[in-house]
Amino acid sequence: MTLSCLSDASSASKNANGNYSARALDSTDNQKAGSRLATWYNDDRILDGDAFYVNVK
Repeated sequence: MTLSCLSDASSASKNANGNYSARALDSTDNQKAGSRLATWYNDDRILDGDAFYVNVK
């Protein structure tokens, strides 16, 4: 599955005028996050290329 999150995040940070933060993850946390994301995609039947929205409160 190809994800476009990195490119979306990169373009969003350029338009944020410095109003964002970023922090590197160690490989264990990164793998856990990727596994949880893949599980969500599978459980909700989100396919590569499907559009979806995430509301952040």
